Amino acid sequence: MSGKQIKKARKAAKAPVAKKSVVASAPRKLELATPATTLKLDLACGQNCAEGFEGVDLPGTGAKMEATLAALREKTGRTAEEDKLIVDLEKARAGLKHEFNLLRFPWKWADNSVLEIHCAHFVEHLPTEFVDEHGNYVPCGTPGAKDLFFKFFDECYRVLVPEGWMTVVVPCLRNNRAFQDPTHRRFLPAETFFYLFEGFRKVNKLDHYNVRCNYDGKIDPIVTNEMNLRSQDVQQRMFAESWNAIVDWHVRLKAIKESKASPGAIAAGPAKSA
Repeated sequence: MSGKQIKKARKAAKAPVAKKSVVASAPRKLELATPATTLKLDLACGQNCAEGFEGVDLPGTGAKMEATLAALREKTGRTAEEDKLIVDLEKARAGLKHEFNLLRFPWKWADNSVLEIHCAHFVEHLPTEFVDEHGNYVPCGTPGAKDLFFKFFDECYRVLVPEGWMTVVVPCLRNNRAFQDPTHRRFLPAETFFYLFEGFRKVNKLDHYNVRCNYDGKIDPIVTNEMNLRSQDVQQRMFAESWNAIVDWHVRLKAIKESKASPGAIAAGPAKSA
């Protein structure tokens, strides 16, 4: 290395080193993770609580099942059917977790606290009445009054998490099952469930309906195994023309908490076996 290069290196070594500026950042706030919602409710479960769901039914339902179980257990010479009934009732009693009237509002669950709802053969029993915010019957036209059908689905919508699912099973309008039970009060074509979709209500200028819920979803016919053996073309013709071709409607509803879907989002699907 030449003398000139040595001098240059020494001069560079003595030069002050530029300091990097350090900007103090605000302390990060620790946020605790919110536990995932796992609650699943079977509304009006009766003695057939869906697997993996917590049953909900009227006050006194559990006591009635326990009384029936006690009588069966004390009986001597039980039949095979009675032994099976004991097993079924024990399962039903274990599944029943909540006893209260579903027609009294608001329900005890908080907003966005339920992951999924199951409700089979209850909606057809809803009285054809208008109710206030607590479920009291009021005359049609009362300020704030709401058809009980909409009140029920609004309450389901309130407690469901965003994009939480609800399964509803009701008798098909054009089936004897819809009319054979004298306690049925509503006779429902598939199209009734379109009114639960905000986009459908807007397109049909029904914004004045006192209803808040907004569901996306799908409606499938439940049919007999015999019907499922027929071709799709024959099935569709019978669905349109024949009585008792469809047994029940199987309705899957997803709670849309931000209106992003397009009108007509609740669609019809293929037939399911009963």
